[in-house]
Amino acid sequence: MKALKGPFKGKTHPPRYGFHKYWARKPANVISRHIMHYTKAGEVVLDPFCGSGVSVIESLIADRRAIGIDVNPLAIHLVRTTILGAKSDGLQEAFSELEKSVGRRIRKTMTTSCPLCDEAAEIKYRVWSSVATCPQCANEQVLAKPGERAPRTIRCKKCNHSLPATTVKQDALNSFTLDCKNCRPKGKLFKAKGKSKLGPDTSAGFITNKRILAHAGLRIGHLYIEENWRHLKSLERAINKLPAAHQEVFLLALTATAAQASRLIPFRKNLSTGGPAWTVPGFWIPRVHLQMNVWRSFKSRCKRLFRGLQDAQSSGLAPKELVDIKELNKGDASIFLGDAKKTDLPSESVDYIITDPPYGDSVPYLEFSQLWFPLLKKLPDFGKEIVISDSAKREKGLAAFTKGLSQAFTEMYRVLKKGRYLTCFFQNRSLDVWQALGRAAQGAGFHLEHVEVVEPAVVSAKSQLARSGSLTGDVVLQFIKPKAKRVKKSSTKNWKKVARKAAQDYKKAVTKEPTFEELASAVLVSLWQNDVICGQGDLEDLLAEFSS
Repeated sequence: MKALKGPFKGKTHPPRYGFHKYWARKPANVISRHIMHYTKAGEVVLDPFCGSGVSVIESLIADRRAIGIDVNPLAIHLVRTTILGAKSDGLQEAFSELEKSVGRRIRKTMTTSCPLCDEAAEIKYRVWSSVATCPQCANEQVLAKPGERAPRTIRCKKCNHSLPATTVKQDALNSFTLDCKNCRPKGKLFKAKGKSKLGPDTSAGFITNKRILAHAGLRIGHLYIEENWRHLKSLERAINKLPAAHQEVFLLALTATAAQASRLIPFRKNLSTGGPAWTVPGFWIPRVHLQMNVWRSFKSRCKRLFRGLQDAQSSGLAPKELVDIKELNKGDASIFLGDAKKTDLPSESVDYIITDPPYGDSVPYLEFSQLWFPLLKKLPDFGKEIVISDSAKREKGLAAFTKGLSQAFTEMYRVLKKGRYLTCFFQNRSLDVWQALGRAAQGAGFHLEHVEVVEPAVVSAKSQLARSGSLTGDVVLQFIKPKAKRVKKSSTKNWKKVARKAAQDYKKAVTKEPTFEELASAVLVSLWQNDVICGQGDLEDLLAEFSS
C-alpha cells in the first residue's frame, strides 16, 4: 500500500453535516476517499479527535467499523445522534407535539398587528441596541443605533466615564420586521420602542478569556434578551418530557438554535447580504443586534436536522449499532467521551487513523462550546483538552499543547497496526505550533510519506472564528507506522533557507501575485518535504521578511 496523493478538492457538505455548527469540519468526499484507499470493508478506523464525526460517519457508510473519541460532549452528542437518529421513528409526530405544547405559545408572544394592513402577523426578528448603565453617574446610554458606526471605546455622555461591555444590563428596541401573509412587506422595518432586561445573572458562567471576549462576570443568560431566554427554556422543558431517543434529536436542534436566538447576531443591512449567523470570533455582542423568533429558528433547524438524518439513512448509515469499545467486534462503532492521550484500545488493534488534532490556538473548542453545555446538561473535563488558550486560569500554553500532542501521537502509534497509515489534517499560521506537531509525530515513531494541501469548497466556520489571517486550506500529512520502529530526527537547521526558496519558487511558477494562503501553504509543504521542523514565529511575519 502506498500513500494517497491528490489533488484534493473539497466539495460542499451533504445535508448530514449541515444542521449544526461545528469547527474544522472536513470535506466528506476527501475523507471518504482516504478511507476507501487505506482500508477494506470490516476494518477498524479511528479518529481520536472526531469532532463533528465526518470520519466516523463516512467510515460506517463505507462498511468499516469506526471508533470516535472526543473531549467535547457536544461532539459526541452530535455524532451519536446523527447515527442513531437516522433510524428514529416518529420524529415528525414528536415535532408536532412540541409545536402544540410550546410553539403556539411562543408564536403568540411574537405576533402583532401589521402596521400596513392591521392583520395579525408573526414577527421574524426585532432589532435591539445595547444600553449601558454608567457606574459613575447611573446614566443609561444607548451605545449605538442602526446604521451608526460607534467608536471602539464609548464614554458616558454625562460624566465621561468609560462604558465597557460589563456595564450593559439591558437593550433598547429599535424596530422589527414581519411575516405578514396578507400584504407581504418583505424586508420592511417598522419602528418600535421598548426596553428589555437580559437573561439571568444566575445562569452558568464562562471561563474568562479576553481573546474570545468572555469577560469576568459574563453569564450565558447575558447572551439573550430575557424573552428569548424564557422561550429557549420552555423548549428545553418540553423536549425533556419526550421519549429518550427523541430527546437526543431535539436537544441537538435546540443547541443548533441557541446561537441564532442570542444577541450574538449582528444587524447588518437588514440581512440583505446573508442570513443571521454567529461568525464573529468569540462572544462579541454587537451593539446593534437581532432578536430572532425562537420558534421560527427552531422549526428551521428541525427541518435541516430531519433532512440531514434522511440523507444519512439513504447514504447507508442506518441501521448501524453503537457498542462499548470492548465489544467493537459485535457492533459497528464505538463513540465516546474520552481523552486522545490515553485510550482503552488494545495495542496494534486499529487499521487506519484519520484525524485533525486541535490547531493550537486557532479555535478553543471547549470554550466556544460553553454556549451549548447547559442545554445538554453535560460538562467537559477542560483539563484534558489539548489546546493553546489565552485564558490565564487554564494554564494551556504552547508547552502544555506540545506535551499533550506528543502524548496523543504516542498513543496513536501504540494502537495502530504496523505498516498502516495515519492521515493528519492540520492548519495554523504559527511555526511554533507546526514544530509541536512535527516533534509529536516523529517522536512517536511515525514517518512522513506524503504531504500536500486540501483545497476547501468553502471557507469553514473554523476560519470564520479563528484569528485574523488564518489559513483557509488544510495541509494533509500521510504518516506510516513502519514495521520496524526507527525514530527519524529532523532539524530546524536551515529552515529559513528552505522556506525562502519555497516562496521564491512558487512565485516564479504562478502568473499572478500569490495570496498569503497560497504562499504559506507552499512554504509549509516544502518544509515537511525536506524533513525540516519549522522554527519560530508567525508565517505572515516570515513571508513579509522574505518580501522586504
